[in-house]
Formats: sequence, C-alpha cells, structure tokens
Amino acid sequence: MKHLNFLFLTTHRSILVLFLFSLSLIHSVQAQNNSLDFNAVNSNQRVTIPHHSAYNLGTGDFTVEAIVKIPSNQYTQIISTRNASVSDGFIFYNYNGQLLLQLNNTGGNHLSNTATFQDNQCHHLAGTRSGTTLTFYLDGVNIGTTTSSAPMNSTGPLYIGYDIADQINSPCSISEVRFWSVARTANEIANSYNTAVAHNSTGLIGLWLFNESSGQVVTDYSPTANHGFIGTTNTADTEDPSRITACANDEVITAITSSTASETMRVAPNPFTQSTIMSIDPSSIQGTWVEVYSMQGVLVYKTEAREKTELGNELPSGMYLVKLRGENTLQTIKITKE
Repeated sequence: MKHLNFLFLTTHRSILVLFLFSLSLIHSVQAQNNSLDFNAVNSNQRVTIPHHSAYNLGTGDFTVEAIVKIPSNQYTQIISTRNASVSDGFIFYNYNGQLLLQLNNTGGNHLSNTATFQDNQCHHLAGTRSGTTLTFYLDGVNIGTTTSSAPMNSTGPLYIGYDIADQINSPCSISEVRFWSVARTANEIANSYNTAVAHNSTGLIGLWLFNESSGQVVTDYSPTANHGFIGTTNTADTEDPSRITACANDEVITAITSSTASETMRVAPNPFTQSTIMSIDPSSIQGTWVEVYSMQGVLVYKTEAREKTELGNELPSGMYLVKLRGENTLQTIKITKE
C-alpha cells in the first residue's frame, strides 16, 4: 500500500510539474510580442492563412482588427480574402489616410480628417459590421461609419499584409491581427485595443500574434486554430516578411498606454471625481487643440490648448479620451471620472 501511495504521489507531482512547465512555456511565447515587417523590396511578401469556412460570414456581422506601424503616404494591405478577379472576399486596408473595407468588390470606405495613423507609430485599426453599418476605429475611437450589405465569402486563403488582386504587399509592420464573427461594440474595442484578449473569447475566429521567434509557422491562438505560414510556401523564400520586435499590444500609442501622462501633457488627478487639471508643455501649445471624446467616439468638449486646462466639470462619470491635436502633434490620454 505504501508503494502504491508513493507511485500515486510521484505521478501526480510529475503531472503538476509538467503542467507548471507548460504554463511557463505559454507565458514565454506570449511575452515575446514580435512583429512582421513587410518591406517594399519584394511586393509578394505576405502571411498566408489557409481558407477556413469560419471566415465565410456572408452578409453577417464581423470585426477585423490589426496593430500596425505605417510610414507616411503608403498603400497598406492589412487583411484580404479577395481572389485575383475580386469577385468574392473582402479587404481591409489603408490608402493615403483613408481606412477602407471593401466587400465583394462593392464595399464601403471612410475618409478620416487627417492621416494620423501614417506617422511610423504603432496604431490599432479596426472595422466592424453590425447589420448593414460599417464602423471604423482608430486607437479605440470611432472615426466614422458607412453602410454595406455585400457578402464577404471567399474560397481563397486569408492574406495578411498582401492582396492577391492588386498583387502588392504593405510596406509596414503588423504585430497582431484579430478576426471576429461578431460586431464588437465601441466599448469592447476601446477597452481592449491596446491589451490582450482572451483566446477563447466569444466570436473570436482568428488571432495571429506573430510572436514566434523564428520559423515559417504563424500560430492562430483562437478556437479556430487555423495556423498559417509566412510567405507563399512552408519553406523560407524571398516572399517571407522579416520577424522583428515592435508594436506590442501594450505599446500601441505610448501616450494612451499611460492613463496619466505623455511626453507633452499630464492629467492629475486621474481618476477624479469632480474635475482634473491637464498640464501641457508650453512648447507644444502653439496651434494645438484639446479635444475630449467619449469612448463611442463622440466629441464632447474642445478648447484651444493652454498650459493649464480644467477638465471634467460638465462630464458624467465614465472613461474619456483626451487628445492634444495639432498640425504635427497627436497625443492621447485616457481619463476616468468616477
């Protein structure tokens, strides 16, 4: 009996050690926060994700998200399931400051006021469809809507950083792509655009983090588990984007990651109950404005920038994004009124 007890304890200890070791491996993989760099030297660079029926959402709701770093004035293909004849599939892309979703070659698009995400900085871009309404988000903020009831089914692969119809890739870096079979709400996007999402989240059908340190495989962490590969084949070639370290999801828009301060502005106290004081570096005041947005992207307050600005007196309790906006400036801080 003692011998059996010893075997029982030894076996269970071994299982526990293996379990803890497995957890440490999972943590170490997820902590790498690597990115893929698509350069303009080879226009065929891409990530290839095999076709999966889960992506054929027809005219239904969906959400696509990506963390990208785009140089100025670039045509950036982010996610595409189009075929060469553009008779099916969809594409989510940027063109000269426009964030676009094209569905079954009909689609819709939204033109942002300024190309604030083509600044070689890390940004989160998202597009959703709820019913027939397409909504676009930049760093968790609603930047506009349009409509489309076009289907988005495809029989071809899902490409990241590439579109086979135009046969060009994207001179940018991409560090995370999420694909959902639901229309995520404004609050959901605002609360998770610069943080990780649970891998078993409801409606999540694709989650590619690009955190592999080497090799061809691109892991899909969603329940779909539809793993892909860099380039056009499972072997190394010139179509492979480079693996780099950039744009971890907690580094997206550094000023936003800190809910208190950036290099040029500070808000204290934060959170607050009645009002708070926003302090701005005097060198950043000229020609800039202070804008306060709800988490649904609605502009609720705007004033010319000053060294000291009191905020919050007229705001109901909740979270807000405060933007310091100028011709060459875009800094954002999240504030909370309790």
